[in-house]
Order: sequence, then structure tokens, then C-alpha cells
Amino acid sequence: YLNIGVLVTKYYPPSIPINILFFAITFGFILLKAPYKFYPKYFFWVYIFIILFAVGGYIGVRAKINYESFQSIFKHWITHMGIPWLAIVAIPRNRYNFYLKILLILGALGGLFSLIQIPFFPVFEKIISSSSVRTAGFWVNPNNSAMMLLATLFITGSVKSKSPGVVLICRILILAGIITSFSQTAIEAKIQSADLLSAST
Repeated sequence: YLNIGVLVTKYYPPSIPINILFFAITFGFILLKAPYKFYPKYFFWVYIFIILFAVGGYIGVRAKINYESFQSIFKHWITHMGIPWLAIVAIPRNRYNFYLKILLILGALGGLFSLIQIPFFPVFEKIISSSSVRTAGFWVNPNNSAMMLLATLFITGSVKSKSPGVVLICRILILAGIITSFSQTAIEAKIQSADLLSAST
């Protein structure tokens, strides 16, 4: 979530597979433990998507069968298949709120890191893919940062805590990270969601 591997390779090129061991262990765990009977329709359509994605990519005009193409397909497998499987296997329902709290705290750290990047932009410029003063938190691209923080804000909307003040501070930091990214799409989405919420209440 915090994208540490990518940030490290920004400072110490060339790119190295820092997370390869983690992915290997996770991949093996999923294959051995995944409850394939869960959500069969979802997994069926995900496999259809991955197959079409792979075939469509290989028959395209600029298609190349190389390391990058296999990596791209595997990333889609991780996103659409591996992570849902892992969530089903690893997270009991009575622990959802605990992980939502962790996600909220990590999002707040990303928002806080975004705020730190503003006065020290020249220091962090190497890990921010923007020529203007826009923050990217842990996610390199300001638009990706805004997307991650906005998603975190929505996903953790139902989090329950005995410390509502801490939850409020975390959400304010996440909002600050979204705003300082100057991502028009994310900011507009946030405004529209707030409008819909106020209208429904």
C-alpha cells in the first residue's frame, strides 16, 4: 500500500525486484489455501478478462512477448484475482474493522507525507512525477496518490473506533493529501460524493 519498493528504486536505480520474495510467498499461499468455491462467477469473469487482455495484447500492432508483457499480465492477476483470494482466505469477518483502522492510519500517513512534501518539494522531487509543486505521498504520481487516498477514504467510511477524534484527524490528513495533489478528477469526485451524501441526509 505504501509503495516503499518503488520509492527505494527511485533513489537507487536500476529497478530491482524488492518485493519478489513477498509476492512469491503470497502467490504460493493463495494457490494452496484459496477457497476456489467462493464467488465462482466473479473468478470466472476475471479469468475471461485476463485471457482477453493477454490475447488482445499479443495480437496488437505493437505487441512484444517479453518480460514486461508477462509482468503486466501478472500484475492484473494480482489486482483482480490474487488480492481478492487473499482477502477471502486471510481476513475473518470479525477482523474487518481492525484492518479498516490500519488502512485509515496508513492513508493518514500518506496524507501527512504529502503535506511534508510541499515545503520540501526540491528534496522529494525525484519521487514525484510532476514538474509543478504537486504532492504524491507514497505513490509517485499525484493522480495515483489522490486515487489511493480517495479510495481509502471511501473504504474506511464505516470504520468503528472508541477514539472518534483520532479517526477525524486521520480523515483530515487524507483529505489534505487529496487536495495538495491538485488532482482535478479526485477533488471533483470528492465534491460530488459530499453533495450526494448531504442530499441523501
